[in-house]
Amino acid sequence: MIQRIHSLAVATALIAVFSTGSYAGQKSTIGISGDVTTGTNGPNASGGASNGGSRYSAFYGSYPTIDFTSVGQRSTFETSYAFGFNRNFNASSDTTSSHSASSKFSSGLGQRWNISLSDSFEQTTNSSAFKLFRGDTSIPDSERFIFDPINAGPRRTYSGNIGMSHKISERSGLTFGGSYSQLAYLQESQFSGILSGQKRYSVNAGYNHALEHSSWSIGFSGSQFAFNSFQNSRSYSSDVGYTRELSKALSFHISGGPSYVDTQESIKHHVGVNASAGLQRAVKNGSFSIAYSQTTGDTSGLGSITDNRQASLGMSHTFSRRVSMSVDSSTFDTRGKTSTATTSRGVSAGGSVSFNVSRMLSMNWGVQYQHYAGISLFAGDQRRIFMNLRFHNPDFWRF
Repeated sequence: MIQRIHSLAVATALIAVFSTGSYAGQKSTIGISGDVTTGTNGPNASGGASNGGSRYSAFYGSYPTIDFTSVGQRSTFETSYAFGFNRNFNASSDTTSSHSASSKFSSGLGQRWNISLSDSFEQTTNSSAFKLFRGDTSIPDSERFIFDPINAGPRRTYSGNIGMSHKISERSGLTFGGSYSQLAYLQESQFSGILSGQKRYSVNAGYNHALEHSSWSIGFSGSQFAFNSFQNSRSYSSDVGYTRELSKALSFHISGGPSYVDTQESIKHHVGVNASAGLQRAVKNGSFSIAYSQTTGDTSGLGSITDNRQASLGMSHTFSRRVSMSVDSSTFDTRGKTSTATTSRGVSAGGSVSFNVSRMLSMNWGVQYQHYAGISLFAGDQRRIFMNLRFHNPDFWRF
């Protein structure tokens, strides 16, 4: 939490500096939303195999959110905070709470330079459920730790990013950036040798060039990993990327390149390949996206350095002014690179149908399924059927 407060203080100071000459015409908006959710947990839903859950049980929760956005002639600032309360009526009648906060700032520095700052904080027992129950459809942070077990107790994550871009010409530019992320398991002592608090420090630089309907880029990055229970490690990578607009509504991207891991741990392969690909389609009545990525010698939230593979699918569709639907699913495979490392696989899927009662009020019905395998401590399923009432007013106060 101290790092969170420090980051916000630094961001606020920079905002004051960079916004001094561009405050004229600043427009700000405060938005509020809230969800009241109830539903049923399926067998093994309340903690996986470790709890041996075999009965259905009810749950309820509430998830209020507040957003603030300020847009000026040269700068944009966004921040939000969400709280979650959840109570399960199982054998232990456990109660959990979640917190999520994020901030983003971007500004032009002269005619050719831009700067962006962002940070995020989250404390929860399960990120997927926290996002689903408050209707959060945002793209996960690129620094996210993909291993998110449903029965390892609460965990706390933090990330901060800074980026700068320089416009060389109308079609080309340079980018520079740095990032920091941290993961802490609040019950880490119960999973000694398997879960470990970890930190990631990264820097990157790149060049991009745009064509009429496409663009390509080349980039380089270096990362330092620090673990509470394992040896520290480093990785270096480069990649070449290509993006193509197939139509006004359809585009795809692909990138890849070699990576090298430097560590005192005993591993089989120091050289590997990073790659990613994605397809996005956006139309008036909905959207569709599919993505795949793999990283070699990275962190995942499980043990020491790992090789990670992840795929995701998301889609939404509006049938009428009152009825809409959304589906979001992802799967991951993380494999430790050390000789004693563990392996885990998982899948998470959720979907909901929404009916707008009024301009600001909607009823939502949905399902959620999560499955973890590979480590007996965390193996298990989570099944949920839920209904919620959502209030959303993005323009609660304008000034």
